[in-house]
Amino acid sequence: HTERKNLEGDFCVLNEVSVDRGPSPYLTNVECFCDDRFMTTCEGDGIIVATPTGSTAYSLAAGGSMVHPDVPGMLMTPICVYSLGFPLAIMAAIYLNREKIVEDQYLRAYDVGHTRSTNARAYDVRKKYQLMYYHFKPDYVYWILFIIIRKFGIAFSSLMFRGNPTFQLSVALLVLFWAFLMHVRAAPFMSPGHHENVRKDLEKLANKATSDPEFLKYREIQKRCKAAARVAEEEARKAKASKYYKRGFWQEADKKHRFVKKNRATAAGQYFFDLNSVESILLASAILICLAGIMFESGKFTTEVVAGQEIPLDDIIQKQQDAIAILALLVVIFSLVYYIIVAASELGVATGCVGRIAETYAGLFAQSKKRTEKDVELLLQQQREMEEMDKTIVFTANKMRDSDGELSASQHNQRAADLSMSDMGGSLTEEQRQMARAEHEKQFQAAAAALKKAKRQQMILKKQISSNAL
Repeated sequence: HTERKNLEGDFCVLNEVSVDRGPSPYLTNVECFCDDRFMTTCEGDGIIVATPTGSTAYSLAAGGSMVHPDVPGMLMTPICVYSLGFPLAIMAAIYLNREKIVEDQYLRAYDVGHTRSTNARAYDVRKKYQLMYYHFKPDYVYWILFIIIRKFGIAFSSLMFRGNPTFQLSVALLVLFWAFLMHVRAAPFMSPGHHENVRKDLEKLANKATSDPEFLKYREIQKRCKAAARVAEEEARKAKASKYYKRGFWQEADKKHRFVKKNRATAAGQYFFDLNSVESILLASAILICLAGIMFESGKFTTEVVAGQEIPLDDIIQKQQDAIAILALLVVIFSLVYYIIVAASELGVATGCVGRIAETYAGLFAQSKKRTEKDVELLLQQQREMEEMDKTIVFTANKMRDSDGELSASQHNQRAADLSMSDMGGSLTEEQRQMARAEHEKQFQAAAAALKKAKRQQMILKKQISSNAL
């Protein structure tokens, strides 16, 4: 910046010249002339006039083009230009080609439409405007307009309310919260994991055509999508049969995607790298940062100055300030790391590393699940053994009981011997009676020992079952 009002003369510039608004909080209107001929007016933060050598510096960062150094020309790149023409042009392009765009997204869900033979109606639209809508589901091809409105709200709050940071953060928080609610409600992004669901939704809409003529267009779209899939399959078969066949980048990507679908880590990968999840996590992080900024600007953590001396904060308030600062820092670090990992995975740089990490954790989870299933089977087996033991104990106890009640050992032996001798008609001698009594006593002791052992095993099983349950 210069304090001189009029800056005239010849200057030698290697990269660029930047004309911006300086410390002024308002937008600037820059009238651009070339050889004393008016060209345009830029309303924004300023303009960069760059040489071809400087086209890869600040001009490129501001959205300018790269120009070969041998090209005899100059670049004029506006800085944060404010214009309604861009969103209106996007709105007009989407509205005028809405039917073809919807069909193109359904073809994308069928993994076809990359050639004119498989996308006869919408191939030109895809080539011209796919950057506006190819991330979104067929029902939300206009979602780029909501993103532009969100960005406009954030820029408006930062520009118009910079004099009051608390109010500025509050307006930004309101915009982000609205965007978060709209996103969670709609889930507009269409990742590869959503293709099957989109095809099922198209089938449901096509089936409604039998009762409602308004859905006939979906039946026609479904027919064209299936026909395009057959054509793509035939082209792939012919290409594989050719000895000059060579896979391209997108075919390899589709092959990897089909392979990953069979992987055990697919569920976790599809969630964390799903575009809807990425958008939700980053919006939630931005909301938390705005809340932390409002807390810091609330005056709760402002030190008071009395008689020229600064009064320190209480220990509790100081700990609260430190905790909020640490949490905000962790949110910023987490969001940056998460964004870098997602961007790397989109570029294919970290796909193998992330896949191996996900595979490792999925394997550990599967092993833990198998161990849990084995523990459950062991627990059920122990419960069955305990039930069998209970039956054995009851049978042994009933066997040791008499019809008149439970007898002592001597009474049981005496009565058993008398009964056995009475069955023999009293023809046994005294010595034979003694032997019979001894035999019955031995049987009774064996039964008592078996009962004691069964009860001990029952206690052991109860402890094992309780420990496994825990």
